[in-house]
Amino acid sequence: MDTNGRPYVREDGLSLMDNIADETGRDDFFEVREGSGNYTPDDHAFLGEGGGAGKIVWTIPESSYDLIAYYLYFAGADKGIMRGLAGVYFSNGIPLMFEYMLPDIPEGAEYVEVVPLYAEFGDYYYAPSFFVELKSQGEPPLEPGDLVAGTNWGKLKAVDGGYEYRFAAKGTTAGHLINEFWNAAGLSFDKVEIQTRDGQVLPVDQPVPAGARVYLTRGNQYQLIDVRLLSDYVREKRQLSGSAPITPADIAAYVLGDEREDVNGDGVFDRKDVRLLLGEID
Repeated sequence: MDTNGRPYVREDGLSLMDNIADETGRDDFFEVREGSGNYTPDDHAFLGEGGGAGKIVWTIPESSYDLIAYYLYFAGADKGIMRGLAGVYFSNGIPLMFEYMLPDIPEGAEYVEVVPLYAEFGDYYYAPSFFVELKSQGEPPLEPGDLVAGTNWGKLKAVDGGYEYRFAAKGTTAGHLINEFWNAAGLSFDKVEIQTRDGQVLPVDQPVPAGARVYLTRGNQYQLIDVRLLSDYVREKRQLSGSAPITPADIAAYVLGDEREDVNGDGVFDRKDVRLLLGEID
């Protein structure tokens, strides 16, 4: 079946069934060789919807251009296969996001094992599998909260309705920003993610885009913090359009102007700030 749950028959001669409820894993692939390709996403997750149902989601890695299908299996606490779920083929091309509904999760299932199938030079392989933990099943939804209350971390500034992270310099990756929050003195979290404005989790090696937010959780609470790009701040101060390049003259005018302020979060404006600002030149 395809990613929308419609029956789909491949025409390339592969003798693989998409109805795998009675199957138990690797032995299913008797006509496919084991490969070494890495198709494990960074952001796989289970989104519980109550009543023993939910969906598994992740961003398909960009390197997965030769991906054919995912084979899905329910697994127990020891990650041993309980039973097959489905073979999901990509009948209309490979999407950016993979989503699959689990309408009836069996008792005792704590993971979905995902086995990627791919093609290479006319041959078919199954890649190392990965496991999606069904950890949000039955958990109550998180409530909004103030998880950074009382902090004196210079990178956070209180704004109307919340906080803003100031500033993400050019080239800052999601992973770098996540580490800043993990290492911030006096703060503790259960989870730190960087999300795009529409809620998609940003891979750790991707640059932080305009409009990004930091997603924090602790206990039964969550918080979203807007990320301000240093380049956007400089353009605002220099009254430049959003697409205008930042020139050395713009940086010099800001550094010598009366409105300059600390941009690296240490509370003072000095040569460290100047070096950071110079990095924004296009």
